[in-house]
Amino acid sequence: MNLYLYAVVIGLVLPWIITTYPILRAFRRSVGAGILKWLMFSAITVPVMLAIIWSLPQPK
Repeated sequence: MNLYLYAVVIGLVLPWIITTYPILRAFRRSVGAGILKWLMFSAITVPVMLAIIWSLPQPK
C-alpha cells in the first residue's frame, strides 16, 4: 500500500483515538451530527498526516 493511503487512513482513525467521547456524544444526538463532528476533526488530522508523510525522506 502507498504511504499516502496509510496517511489518509490514519488521519481518519486518529479522531476516534483522540476525541472519542465528543464524537460518541454527537452520534447519540443523531447520525448526521456524529458524522459531521468526525469529518470536522478529520479535516484537521488527514492533512497533518499527509504533511508528515510528505516530509519523511522517501527511499529511491
